[in-house]
Amino acid sequence: MRGHNLALKVDISDPGSSLSTRYIAIDDRSQAQRAEYLAHLVAIDNVFPFGEANTYAISSECYYDVLFIGGEDTARIARFVRNNSKFLAGRLIIILTSRSSPVKRTRLLKAGCDDVIDVGRMHIEEAKARLAAHVRRSEVYRSIANEADKRLADIGQVITVVKTKNRDMLIVECLLASKPAIVSYAKIKTLMGDVNQTITDNNMKVFMSILRKKLRPGWEIKAESGVGYRLIETAVSIKQSGSRS
Repeated sequence: MRGHNLALKVDISDPGSSLSTRYIAIDDRSQAQRAEYLAHLVAIDNVFPFGEANTYAISSECYYDVLFIGGEDTARIARFVRNNSKFLAGRLIIILTSRSSPVKRTRLLKAGCDDVIDVGRMHIEEAKARLAAHVRRSEVYRSIANEADKRLADIGQVITVVKTKNRDMLIVECLLASKPAIVSYAKIKTLMGDVNQTITDNNMKVFMSILRKKLRPGWEIKAESGVGYRLIETAVSIKQSGSRS
């Protein structure tokens, strides 16, 4: 059977927010019970059958945010989650099971699952509250990740990010955010060192000289004698930006 995105029924802090979900299930004695329970949390259209070699269910079609896995065999599910961690990175993994024990639930959590819901023991309202909490955290993490991606993209206009040291990126980010204003020597020194390190004027000049050589074409770092440094976008960079737009 083909998978289908599922709309969350959970009441979360932002009513306009929704996450796409998938459900894969082991065919065992509790399958019907789990499906009925899950129907109170999400609108189910179709499910994927569980298979340890079935990576199609977790890697195919459009992007999804939440993966529900249903089954009593926690060892099998834990192995599946560990073996497919590269496909599941950044997604919520919620397990629906029954007849569980602390040992079994711990096994799933250690494997990388975000929560374990025993449909025979947990009240549906508690499950809704747990899921809502996970959704809120997920949205916060997504926002943080998006901000980090934007930050790297902005810095990447000026300097190659892949092999750049964090100290270099901090200074470039500061210069870029301040452009065309001057960033003071004191601020540059603060970004270069730590509380246990003294940065001399000569250290700073050598560092900035090396940093200049790492800049992408079209960018310059200009020293303002006795004051600080400023980042300048040259005609080459402006022309390249215009051609991309």
